[in-house]
Amino acid sequence: MPSVQPDVIAITQEPLSLDSFEGASFRFTFAPERAEIRSPRKDEDRNRPPPTLDHQKELVKLLNSFYGRHSHWQVFSDFCEMGAIALSNAVDLAQREKREERYLQVVKGYSREELENFSRGLAHLTMALEGGFSDVLGHTFHDLELHNKWAGQFFTPDDGADDDC
Repeated sequence: MPSVQPDVIAITQEPLSLDSFEGASFRFTFAPERAEIRSPRKDEDRNRPPPTLDHQKELVKLLNSFYGRHSHWQVFSDFCEMGAIALSNAVDLAQREKREERYLQVVKGYSREELENFSRGLAHLTMALEGGFSDVLGHTFHDLELHNKWAGQFFTPDDGADDDC
């Protein structure tokens, strides 16, 4: 049986970095002469499904973006209240005017860009709930670290909830 000796390759180029391998895929075989490195074709990029967003995590990132000008607690509270008012006003016209006055009071404290972020947040909340029932706002509350361990506030996930809560 002939002995198998590895091929010796002289490196004459600059040292490789991780960046030089970006977008490349590798296929290793037992026969070194058949190993190949190839870059993805453009049609492969187009056919590749977009990465799945974790909408609850995106909501947390969005609400965190308000930090500095507003407290986390106030942003979360206003987000929940404005979302509830918007949903209520769409279906219950009896108390609409009173709720609309409150909505306008809350809105005064935010810039146009921040209000657009609240809209994006409501979209992320909706998309997170599309996957099935879960406590998206509870997880968001926890991820924003709004619970107060010093006051004894601890929230236990309901049965069947993720253990990462």
